Amino acid sequence: MVPGTVTRLTVKGAALETARSLWTSIPATVKRVVGPGDGAGRATFDVTVPATSVGRAAIRVVADAGLSNVRLVLLDALPGFDESRVGEDRVVSRAAAVDGTLEAAATDRFSIRLKKGQRLTVDAWARRLGSSLDPAIRLTGPDGSSLASADDSPGLAGDAMVSTVVPAAGLYTVAITDVSRRGGAGFFYRLRLGHFEPVAMAFPFRVRAGRASQLQLLGPRVAQTLSLVASTPVGMTWVGGPAGSGGGRSLLPVQVVAGDVLVEREPNGSRQQAMALPVGGRISGRFGETGDRDWYRISLKKGRKLQVVGNTASIGAAGRLYMRLVDAEGRTMVEVPPSVTTRTMLEHTTGSDRDAWLVVEELQRRGGPSFGYQLECRFAERGFSLSAASERLHAKPGGKVTLKVTATRRDFKGAIKLGVEGLGPDVELAGESIPSGKNETTMTITLPGGRKSGDLIGLKIIGEGLLEPPAEGVAVVERSSLEYNRGDLGKYEGFISDKKGGLNYAEYDVELPEAGEYLVLLKYAAMTARVAAMKLNGQTVNSGIMSKTTGSWDPKTAQWFNEGLVKFPQGKSVLRLEKNGVFSHLTTIRIARQAPRKKAPVKSIRASASVLNALRSGLGGMTFVPQELDGTLFLSVGK
Repeated sequence: MVPGTVTRLTVKGAALETARSLWTSIPATVKRVVGPGDGAGRATFDVTVPATSVGRAAIRVVADAGLSNVRLVLLDALPGFDESRVGEDRVVSRAAAVDGTLEAAATDRFSIRLKKGQRLTVDAWARRLGSSLDPAIRLTGPDGSSLASADDSPGLAGDAMVSTVVPAAGLYTVAITDVSRRGGAGFFYRLRLGHFEPVAMAFPFRVRAGRASQLQLLGPRVAQTLSLVASTPVGMTWVGGPAGSGGGRSLLPVQVVAGDVLVEREPNGSRQQAMALPVGGRISGRFGETGDRDWYRISLKKGRKLQVVGNTASIGAAGRLYMRLVDAEGRTMVEVPPSVTTRTMLEHTTGSDRDAWLVVEELQRRGGPSFGYQLECRFAERGFSLSAASERLHAKPGGKVTLKVTATRRDFKGAIKLGVEGLGPDVELAGESIPSGKNETTMTITLPGGRKSGDLIGLKIIGEGLLEPPAEGVAVVERSSLEYNRGDLGKYEGFISDKKGGLNYAEYDVELPEAGEYLVLLKYAAMTARVAAMKLNGQTVNSGIMSKTTGSWDPKTAQWFNEGLVKFPQGKSVLRLEKNGVFSHLTTIRIARQAPRKKAPVKSIRASASVLNALRSGLGGMTFVPQELDGTLFLSVGK
């Protein structure tokens, strides 16, 4: 859709004969019009969005039959048209965006006439719009020679972009295909052909609402500043890079938040230059050059599990992170093993209040305008999160709907009471509790009186639970089983177990702030009992550990088991787990203080159900579903 003008939008699908309007995620004027071929499979709308709008938005069709799945669209100054409007010669006469769909094993080609020395930027949007297409693009010259190609361009969530200055005047051809040669109705794309300089990122990724902010626009040949006005509302906003002739520019997301924001400050390439990263904070950082290394100081608290979550691709940045935590002497306390994932988590539990230093690097030591990251620093908290199985419901006036809600528990075993916000206090619910020890329920919602056909209601599913103090007291040390200091047990995905016959063992160096009796807890999965032994500093302290079963070898079924009290000295010790022969699937080790005699008060905890997984299934399995669509579940009322 072109901002500031009327865009005629044609929607294809099913049961569209009663379509009345569009729901849009941004302010828009929508008018239902009659277009050629309208009927059950097609509906037409005239849509106008403000001239200042730019970036990605969401739409849904509102019909008597209910609310459609969500579809993502671009608000783009480049004039756009359907591929069916391109002539038989497949020539695009000017800078434009072509909307198309690929059939299986097909390649779409479009040509554009260029002058010598003119820049052409080809920006393929597919995965970022919820398409199943994994695009690969190629640019060839008038003589058929290949000038540029791309697949999975850095920071584009699986999409592709090339940009080049052409060496001679003539007709240049752009080809787009799916890397696996798949196709069908869900393999759609928007192919942007423009003369603009590409911008890789707008930095920082988060700015504070209520005050003017300065953004750095960074690209291979772009380094300029853009002002964001103080009145920009909280949520995701989009900004544009430098415009090219004929329209078109890079489109970049920026998160506007109500609270404080943190931005990396250079120089911070050593422990002495480290900037503070407070617990509860999020910081935007970037690797400005090859080999860049950033240091942050973190205050650890005795018995609290630190979690540092690093993201790259989900915020539109290139690269993968390598993180490690070091002490005042520069010794590595914990590191995150190299991984292909673009989301990295470092975890560590310390036995005393102390400062530590977080070292962050790009995994391959790359840097430049497209390499950035966001860090979230927090202490792990017991609780739960909720996920709804559907992101839209439909009911007749006074009718009932059902919804499956699933809980992911974090060291929380209690019951979860569910409620619905958006239907008033008189709403009737059934199955609105997830019992203790269970992870899901199917709740029934009965619409209260007064709701009529045509209503569209935004709902939130809220869960509440009572958080009992942990039976084992406060954890002093908690460590992944894979992080042993010495041993020969096999390391698998999320657990350790035997990989050979004979004696198998793992040793963990632990440090406790004071001498005393501590509980040792092990989290493991076992179909049958595989009893092992535990030693402390060379002495056997329990020869009957890991004697329980969980009904499966799957580490997802792992449970915590209390292996009893062990008397530890102050300072450093070596905890050894060993067994002759096969070994249970051990995931985590915890050393905790005994529970206090006087119980702490019960706390109430609360969470809102996410709909991201439900949205993902309708968006081609999209890896990074827009966070601004989360939290609201729509209920349409009709026939």
